[in-house]
Amino acid sequence: ATVDLSQLPTPKGPPTIWTTDAAMKLFKTTLKERNYQNGKTMFSAGRCVACHRFQGSGGYSGPDLGSVGKRYSIRDILISICEPSHSISEQFQASTVKLKNGGSLYGRIIYENEKEIAVATNPYNFSEINKTAINEVEKTEPSQLSMMPPGTIYGMNKDELMDLMAYLISGGDKKHQAFVEQ
Repeated sequence: ATVDLSQLPTPKGPPTIWTTDAAMKLFKTTLKERNYQNGKTMFSAGRCVACHRFQGSGGYSGPDLGSVGKRYSIRDILISICEPSHSISEQFQASTVKLKNGGSLYGRIIYENEKEIAVATNPYNFSEINKTAINEVEKTEPSQLSMMPPGTIYGMNKDELMDLMAYLISGGDKKHQAFVEQ
């Protein structure tokens, strides 16, 4: 099942072109008194939910983010968001399939056999598959470009981004210290 992108909320903004360093300035102190519901909303507004699982729901084309806050620092998470091609897990790496006719396909290889190769080219919908006869393929190479679109948080203002990060760090726990009022 895919997520209907037209039904996702949008950030209030104003839009900001967030870089890792600019975003890190928001996190000089501990996250506290953040808004859980707004963080959850921003997970959808940034289209994260379309590709990533979190608390048992969401897409499948990217890694499950339910435990990202336990495994990575805020900086590491921001690098993954702001610079999606910085580090790509082989499990989620896209490929470029060069065709003998001069064309090419870019996306995640879903399968390859002696007859054909199937490539998912839409990161939001892996059921959209382009199939090509294997004898039409010149070569296949892993891509160093992430399928995650850049700028997914550009529509967010600082509070929206901070709420999203608190939501990610908390693993979706409403009782996490980031949401407790002091």
